[in-house]
Amino acid sequence: MTFDLEHFRLKSLDLGQLTGASMALHAIPDAYFLKHTGVGCKHKTVTQFGTHDWAKGVAAHEGWTEVGDAALIRGSGRRVGPYARSAYQRHKPSILAISSVTFLDLTGDDLPDVVAGLDAELPCEVMLLKVPGFEGDLYSGYLTTLVEVCRRMDWSVAPDRAQEVAVLGYLWDRYEGDHQGNQLQLKALLQAIGLSLGPVLFSGTPYTALRDAPRSKTVLCLPYAEPKRKTLQRVCKRDLVSVDLPIGRRFTSQFLRVVASAAGVAGATVEGLIARQETALGERLGTMVDHLRGQSVAVFADLPLLAGTMATLEELGIRVVIAGIRGRTLGKAADLEAALARVGAAVPAGCQVVDQPSLARVRALCADAIAAGTLDGVLGSATDLNALGTLPASTPLRRSAGTASRTTGPFKLEIGFPCRDHHCAYAMPFMGYMGVSIFVQRLLTAPRLWDTGVATRV
Repeated sequence: MTFDLEHFRLKSLDLGQLTGASMALHAIPDAYFLKHTGVGCKHKTVTQFGTHDWAKGVAAHEGWTEVGDAALIRGSGRRVGPYARSAYQRHKPSILAISSVTFLDLTGDDLPDVVAGLDAELPCEVMLLKVPGFEGDLYSGYLTTLVEVCRRMDWSVAPDRAQEVAVLGYLWDRYEGDHQGNQLQLKALLQAIGLSLGPVLFSGTPYTALRDAPRSKTVLCLPYAEPKRKTLQRVCKRDLVSVDLPIGRRFTSQFLRVVASAAGVAGATVEGLIARQETALGERLGTMVDHLRGQSVAVFADLPLLAGTMATLEELGIRVVIAGIRGRTLGKAADLEAALARVGAAVPAGCQVVDQPSLARVRALCADAIAAGTLDGVLGSATDLNALGTLPASTPLRRSAGTASRTTGPFKLEIGFPCRDHHCAYAMPFMGYMGVSIFVQRLLTAPRLWDTGVATRV
């Protein structure tokens, strides 16, 4: 008898809701996160940010109640108040979020009542986040925080900014040039069709500015918010506009069409802009993409990022042979196929689509593809790429496409969360038409990092 151990293995993305909540609150610079946790639990949820976000540390905006044995026996809920008051006095946040962990929830302390009392007492807004560790993942924790932040806003006001577009569900995971560049791209795309970018939840924007989101006439729901779209519509009292991430030429053009239609912008205006932008993009890249055509790669990413990346790779003539969907909240293989179909793309024939792969499976899939001579590169998070570092030295290498005499290993390109080596000191968007150019540049550069150093004939 054989047993499949895949279910029990450490996954490519095994981060829990608490990490997602931490990520979301890190993206609100005037927020503070108080974790009601035991001694020794506090660092595990934020350790990835130390290597992922070089621009701004997350630990300075978080605190922990550090419940020990004695406090657990006496009742740990009484520790929350003093820590919350101290956090407010030291940091003066506009919004203070408090979460708990499962073993403390099971003691029976009435934490919701404690938080409600602090909300009435402190000058800032205080909210409770329910992000238990026994269910969900990073994305559900991020989404829970989004919903609770939206609940604190006054959606009864009239949306008096007719040309403004607010955004719900932007996954801001670091204060570096990729996300800052994405915000510039979103702003430029909207301005080109006569609209303006309003508050983006979340985008490194202070909560005091995010509270103006209800004044925007059009409110977009990005894929990271889609699982709670009905809840958000009830909270916001608005019809939210669902739209895919503007990654790659086709998804960016679709983004413009969907937003323009929702905001009442004339179709001819949008189609003219799209035609000009796509023509300029083709001229800018020119024959550079010819150096990429024909390559085969594996991609591991959350579903929205995976869909955008796969569509872009298809546009560049690069074949995806392995597609790993990270996380459990955002969708599975059928959802990936549906997302690609919305822009006329598709999962390539023969491509292995894997839901929530373990690190062991990431390693095995790539090793098999390398041995079969069908893998030129791997795109994934630092976690995924790190798993490939344990492949034995005897693993067969693939001859690089377009080279007659050089044999190298598959190139590696970091995307998603977390990244260890890819950092952006200036605007390097992966969204919008400019994001395609940046992506092509990264693809052209990546193989050079894995050159074996063997002399070649030029």
